[in-house]
Amino acid sequence: MKQNSRIKNQSGFTLVEMILVILAIGIIGTMAASMLSQGSDIYKETVYRQSFLGQARSTFWRMGRESGLQRNAENFTLSSANNFYTTNAKNETVQFIISGSNAVNYTANSGTTYPLSSQVKTSASLFRYYKNANEEISLTSEQTLTQSDADLVQLLYLDMVFKRDDDSIRFSSFIYPQNFRFGKKMSYHD
Repeated sequence: MKQNSRIKNQSGFTLVEMILVILAIGIIGTMAASMLSQGSDIYKETVYRQSFLGQARSTFWRMGRESGLQRNAENFTLSSANNFYTTNAKNETVQFIISGSNAVNYTANSGTTYPLSSQVKTSASLFRYYKNANEEISLTSEQTLTQSDADLVQLLYLDMVFKRDDDSIRFSSFIYPQNFRFGKKMSYHD
């Protein structure tokens, strides 16, 4: 008889209590899923922006480095506001082109073209050439530097705007190609 009274005194969860616990677990689970989803969206957006910024920096750095290695101003011949020719470290003539498809392309001496960036705002990006610190060589959009104009170049100005979706960044720099600031290279420097 003692055994039967023990069974009757034990009480468990009522149906209402179980439903409340299941509801609370559901609400907490929904909130946790929402926070995890929001966190993954923030992470994805950050990675996307870092990729854009990395590509823009790499493109601008490459253009600055290659133009800084220019040894003779005459190598700028046929350069324009949308492209410039330079001589790379291997002594090859290369060209950087801002194309109408929002891209910057690098064309090597072999004729092979490599895309450097596909997020360039072409209407705001350009190359400028200066005779000295204050005097720009004026070029129309279709005009290129002649041999006599190229010989006068002492300073290059790179102005690049990169845009992807709502993000944009502008890099600009004056670049003295190798030793241009000291004047024209003389024959005995070779």
